[in-house]
Amino acid sequence: MGDDAYNSAVEASERRLSNLRAFNRESINELQNKIVNEQTQHVERIAQKEENHRQDMLQNFKSSLAERKAAEERHNKAIEELKRSHKNDKKKLESELESIKRKGEKDVREIEQQREALEKQRTEDLVNHQETMRKLNETKFEAIKKKRDEQQTLKMEEMDEKSKRMAIEHQTRMTNIEDTQNMQLGIESSNASLAMIKKLKNSIDVVNKTTELLQELKNTCEDKDQDYHATAIKAIKYYTGEIEMAKSKFDFQIQQLKSNMYDEREADPRVVDGCLEMANKMKRCMESSDIRLVCSTLPRLAAKQDHGRISGILEKIDNLTRDMVAIREETESNSIKWRRISTSSASASTNAIGN
Repeated sequence: MGDDAYNSAVEASERRLSNLRAFNRESINELQNKIVNEQTQHVERIAQKEENHRQDMLQNFKSSLAERKAAEERHNKAIEELKRSHKNDKKKLESELESIKRKGEKDVREIEQQREALEKQRTEDLVNHQETMRKLNETKFEAIKKKRDEQQTLKMEEMDEKSKRMAIEHQTRMTNIEDTQNMQLGIESSNASLAMIKKLKNSIDVVNKTTELLQELKNTCEDKDQDYHATAIKAIKYYTGEIEMAKSKFDFQIQQLKSNMYDEREADPRVVDGCLEMANKMKRCMESSDIRLVCSTLPRLAAKQDHGRISGILEKIDNLTRDMVAIREETESNSIKWRRISTSSASASTNAIGN
């Protein structure tokens, strides 16, 4: 059911309910007024009968005792008849009033049940829509991940071949340089560059592991509807959605870092700076307030039996965050060392060629 159809159905239900309640109130008030009027008229009829009887007795003051007694009995019978008639009329009105109340309550209950059925159908439609979109997103994500993995494998193979070729070419160039010190500086520069690239790869591994743990955390907290109240379920779905967004941030930073690494040409300083910038962005993402808020909130929402598991996952994520900081610092250290050695090597090579 679409939003417009649902809203129209809700408005129609509210109108029917409002009109029915107004009609019930009017009918009940009308009968209650009749009951009050009947009671008032009954009192007036009794009073009138009593007054007429009193006047008759005064006029027949000189009548015989038997006649006066007969008149008294007729009066009492008339009073009793009035009371019976009033009782029957009042009972009939009260019965009619009760019938209207029951019917009104029944009609209101039916409309409310229809409204509940509408709300239930609406909820089911929303859940089905969300499930359909989730499956579509998962299918799309898996296809993209598979393609990226294939591209990564191919690029890594190309990088390995390139590294070997560069090492051979470098070794060949260095053998043509007579100065042993210059050759040693070149080797140290190459080793420092490779060490730096290795640390950057390690940062990717750390983020991949963190991403897997975030997915495990998400899976642990989903599909737990039977363990939570409705409010907790909504909160869990909201925070697992936040985890999914953070996971997407990690994936984006990983691809940026890989792209910089693949474009590396003999340790170009600009490319190295780009790699370091991406590594630093990943570290900031892992330490972001969004992720920490999600990780610190979920254990309070999760079922008791899941506390240990979720706490373990969060502890692993904290450890990986510390690893990322250490890798970042070591990568910067390798970068500084590489620049120093590379500058010295380039200067020495220029001098040697000039000589």
